[in-house]
Amino acid sequence: MDDGSTDRSGIISDDYSCRYSNIKVVHKKNEGVADARNVGLFKATGKYVFFLDADDMVVPSMFSRIIRQCRDVDVDVIMWDGELIDEAGHCKDGRERDYFSHKGIDDCIMSGQEYLMRQLEACKDFPTVVWLGAYKKDYLIDNELFFKNKLHHEDDLWVPMVLINSKLVKYVSGRLYLYRIHSDSLSHPDRSNINEYIESLLIIYPFLFNYIDETISDVKLRKMLKGNLTRKYLHWIFEYDFSEFGYGDKIDKKLLWKNSNRFRDKLRVIVLFIKG
Repeated sequence: MDDGSTDRSGIISDDYSCRYSNIKVVHKKNEGVADARNVGLFKATGKYVFFLDADDMVVPSMFSRIIRQCRDVDVDVIMWDGELIDEAGHCKDGRERDYFSHKGIDDCIMSGQEYLMRQLEACKDFPTVVWLGAYKKDYLIDNELFFKNKLHHEDDLWVPMVLINSKLVKYVSGRLYLYRIHSDSLSHPDRSNINEYIESLLIIYPFLFNYIDETISDVKLRKMLKGNLTRKYLHWIFEYDFSEFGYGDKIDKKLLWKNSNRFRDKLRVIVLFIKG
């Protein structure tokens, strides 16, 4: 996908498409990552789709294994683990690395909701990044699981919906995806358009609370997911300091208090009440 690139990416892509019959290039004007993914989804001709960010990589031997899985199984989602690398391509250790690893599951097939239950029971969290999976094209289109345009953190919205609705998920152990960490990218997220980030999160998280209530009948899973959602939402509320930028009154603090299942989360909600 050449999403309005301003360097030689489009030319290089066209060269590869001329040399390899399995490479197709789509040129379009830049309208954001969500639009590019949606266009790519409809243009794709294969059974599964995979979304690779521009500055990241995959492990070739592992990716070949996934391609074989795509041929041999018929599931909605195939999932794997990720590795953190620095700008020189060296692997990085640290707590963030664990976030891109799945816990409590093995190489088996299960429903998306069973996957969520196992993951939450094992580590009280699950990764919400689009590039840790390959997704059946027909499953996404039939269920209208498209990416929301003009939203930051769109993966936080899309991944839970895809997993909640999936009937069959296949996990393949191994760190296939190499996520490139740029200088201070984890500890200092982009704040150049802070209002856009905050307004996106104010759309995503209240929507997901309602979505979980409407789609999940299992009481235990519903409670665990909403507790996890509360923890993530509170993280972003303090990371971007909603109150400092005038969004404190937009936060449903009673909802967060009701769904907090950790002492630390309760304390954070109390701070929000004090800030007003």
